[in-house]
Order: sequence, then C-alpha cells, then structure tokens
Amino acid sequence: MLKKTIIALAMFSGCASAATGNDLYKWHNSNQYSEQGYYSGYISASVQWIDGICPAAGVTEQQVWDIVYNWLVKYPQSRHLDSKVIIEMAMREAFPCS
Repeated sequence: MLKKTIIALAMFSGCASAATGNDLYKWHNSNQYSEQGYYSGYISASVQWIDGICPAAGVTEQQVWDIVYNWLVKYPQSRHLDSKVIIEMAMREAFPCS
C-alpha cells in the first residue's frame, strides 16, 4: 500500500495533471510493472477526492480499477480527456447516489 501511495504522490506532483485517458489505457495494458503501478496508484488516489459517489459496501480497489478500464474500453472516443475527468465519470456512472 505504501508503494502505491508513493507512486500516486509522484504522479500528482508535476506531470500528473497532464495525464489523459490514453495514458491510463496504456499503463493498464503495459507489460511493465511500474506502469501498471502508475495505473492502479493513480486511480486509487484520484477516487479518494471524488464527492457524490455511493459505492456499495465491500467494493474493492480491483473493482474500481476494472470499472475505469472498462469505461475506457466502452468510450474510446473520450480517451483524450484528462484522466481525473475520466475517473470521475466512470465512478459516477458505476456508483450513482440516487
């Protein structure tokens, strides 16, 4: 968990704001563990800041990572958007509060 947190903090300092859905997609599909770590750490850190989502009890981080990846697959035309926007849209679609 500490390793993921460190990776996420590194991503948020500097170039992290420039990450897009294309970056998330590439990181997820990479054969390099460091890029896979960027993917999971970036999403885990980003989800913590999203208000207005209502995940069910017991939802795991793996499920959250899968939800974002499936959103990227479902909407390839939106992969150019900022990664934080994509993560928020995927979470709101998967876990609406109403």
